[in-house]
Amino acid sequence: MASSKEELFLLIRRDSWQQGLSVRALARKYRVHRRLVREALCSTVSPRPRPSNCAAEDPRHKIISFPGKLGAWCLPAIKN
Repeated sequence: MASSKEELFLLIRRDSWQQGLSVRALARKYRVHRRLVREALCSTVSPRPRPSNCAAEDPRHKIISFPGKLGAWCLPAIKN
């Protein structure tokens, strides 16, 4: 079995071209969803991992920016 999605895509494409297997047959052979088989057949390049947005994933980012927002909300109410 394929060790990565990239390798699986290559195997699916190869079997489709060489053996002429249908989408359903390829899905059964590799035990994946037919949607993934169609994705493999339509893509011309191997899938790349998604880039992660480190600032959005860092929980400290939310904590650091919170006091500033809190002050901006509370100060106008205190001055009035």
